Amino acid sequence: MRHTAPRFRQLPPLARVLVPAALVLSAAGVVTASRLTPGPSLDPLLAVAAATLCTGANLFEVMAPGNYSFQPNLVFFFWAAVLLPAWALAPLAVLCFLPGALARRSRWYMPAFNAANYALAGLVAHVIVSAAPVRDE
Repeated sequence: MRHTAPRFRQLPPLARVLVPAALVLSAAGVVTASRLTPGPSLDPLLAVAAATLCTGANLFEVMAPGNYSFQPNLVFFFWAAVLLPAWALAPLAVLCFLPGALARRSRWYMPAFNAANYALAGLVAHVIVSAAPVRDE
């Protein structure tokens, strides 16, 4: 799939708005959530494990007909979104797609949009878990 996708400026107008909007929204969401949610402190070992698993799982991405792909890294990204601080979600989301993007030399907007979607979904999970009451039993 080396550059079979259209260039960014050849995308439909709505797509040319949606891609940058997702990038800006995810960046703003990460910054906002980092400041507003108490979230856990960074556990370096957990962060390295999450980065390794997310990056490594991308090597097992399955490409299907119709330009679909199955992402096994979502499982690791989700638990990292719950256990790591909000600011760690942006670099982790990028790591989820970087190996495949480099290997396939895909257009920049494809992995960028996917990483932004992961970051936004991870932020929602992070905020929900951060807002949940802690029960002492």
